[in-house]
Amino acid sequence: MDFLTIGAGELGERVSLVWRQRFPDARIVCETRTTAKHERLAGKGFLPRTRNSDRSQFPNVVMAIPPSFALDYEGEARRAISLWDGSGCACIISSTGVYAADKGEWVDETSELGTSDRALRLIGAEKVFQEGGGSVLRLSGLYSQTKGPQVVYARGGSSPARGDGWLNLIHYNDAASLTASLMEKKLKGVFLGTDDSPLTRRQLVDITGADFKFLDEETGLGKRCTNQTTRDAADWVPRWTSFAEWWALTFPKPDV
Repeated sequence: MDFLTIGAGELGERVSLVWRQRFPDARIVCETRTTAKHERLAGKGFLPRTRNSDRSQFPNVVMAIPPSFALDYEGEARRAISLWDGSGCACIISSTGVYAADKGEWVDETSELGTSDRALRLIGAEKVFQEGGGSVLRLSGLYSQTKGPQVVYARGGSSPARGDGWLNLIHYNDAASLTASLMEKKLKGVFLGTDDSPLTRRQLVDITGADFKFLDEETGLGKRCTNQTTRDAADWVPRWTSFAEWWALTFPKPDV
């Protein structure tokens, strides 16, 4: 059950932690661009390394590098899949941004893909993993106490976006547990990670009480993501079934 995390950032580190909890004896190597996090990663029992410091293969490999972190994203995918020995599971973390829908339609694992530059970049890397026998996990918007749209809105201000445009979210910890579940079961194919409780931007602002305005200048409504197929395959449900639930339990209102 040895494990290689390529891109041990916010999500990659959490995936590594879940794997450590499930397989305490596994050797877990965390690859980063720099050594800035190495001391912390080592303190958590991981073996940190920088890119290209070792070409040995692993039975389980997850690529959690955002496209913005690599000029040749498809090339990074080829390098990642080459570090997999084929015995366990290799998974690339992608995004629901690959889907074409932008009028509020529901999308699932099989929905039509988009043709924007970003979508094509992601799709190209996904294809490398699929052709190499690996899996693809498309995640919706990630959030935690320190990251996510609510953090942006809390700063105040305005956006040209539509307030009735849709947001699809999943907590970082739930994304990590889903990734680990797919890999533990050695599942192959395309999967979608979301809490299955889309909400509008204005609803999120109302939930958090942020002083933020939407100017409704843009036309796109986004999409609404559902992932029952993924849940069934991985035998997985999120800890947080909606952003609203997470917010209410994390920031409870004081008793009057």
